[in-house]
Amino acid sequence: KHTLGEVWVQKTSEMNMDKQYFCHTHLGHLLNPGDLVLGFDLANCNLNDEHVNKMKSDRVLDVVLIKKSYDHTKRQCLRNWKRKELARDRENMDTDDERQYQDFLEDLEENEAIRKNVNIYRDSTIPVESDTDEGAPRISLAEMLEDLHISQDATGEEGESMMT
Repeated sequence: KHTLGEVWVQKTSEMNMDKQYFCHTHLGHLLNPGDLVLGFDLANCNLNDEHVNKMKSDRVLDVVLIKKSYDHTKRQCLRNWKRKELARDRENMDTDDERQYQDFLEDLEENEAIRKNVNIYRDSTIPVESDTDEGAPRISLAEMLEDLHISQDATGEEGESMMT
């Protein structure tokens, strides 16, 4: 699941400068030159911890990488699955709520342990494509359930609707 790698990274705010940071990371199997990663800049932060203060300054890491970042808009377009959910009032939905929901969907794609207990259905409106994107985590067709629509009853006739 993880591969050790040595990486040179640069802050996006310092792209025009030559300042780079060297770090070891567990993301060696995911990273390619030019990728965007999320992490902590420990070289420029204020750490008030007794254990860190006891460490030699050359042993404290400059950067700790957490995860690879993917293009969010492209991932949403390529998502060929859906979840069953209660009807939501999208007009009154806060942008922060929508962002958190999209982050949750990305976590489902990235972590198989999280999606073990979540029913994921194939979205029949989106055609099944091959994995041609930039290596972003995808949910395989084998993990998806077919969406069940009942249009006939057990006798083969059109299903009845209940009237009150």
